[in-house]
Amino acid sequence: MKFFLLAPQYIAWHYSSGFLALIKNICAIIEFEFNFFSIKDLLLTLFAPFQRLKEKNRGSVIDIENLLSIFLVNVIMRLVGLVVRTFILICAFICISISFVLSLGIILFWIVLPFLLLFLTIGSTMAYFKYQP
Repeated sequence: MKFFLLAPQYIAWHYSSGFLALIKNICAIIEFEFNFFSIKDLLLTLFAPFQRLKEKNRGSVIDIENLLSIFLVNVIMRLVGLVVRTFILICAFICISISFVLSLGIILFWIVLPFLLLFLTIGSTMAYFKYQP
């Protein structure tokens, strides 16, 4: 008899605080992925040189060839940094998108779960009594 008193309490928890806890956990997972990939920092330093590698002018004499080689090395390091950061951002957005889609599936499953349990319980009980010798 106590089982029948438990069902309404479970349904109330499932669609109130249980659902809010599920949403909170999903938001925490997506926030973790944003922090794990450092998306804010990657966007702010998108055109920064790769691993802060850059050439500096060491000579006191103005040498056009030296200045052009320094400029070329610095441009190449910035392009390498752009490519690496863009690749990491693409991977991050793919992971976040997959998590978001899976989260929508989990939320849908959470909403349907009590009805699914009820359906499976009634269906298995009916099947049990139907095939009794």
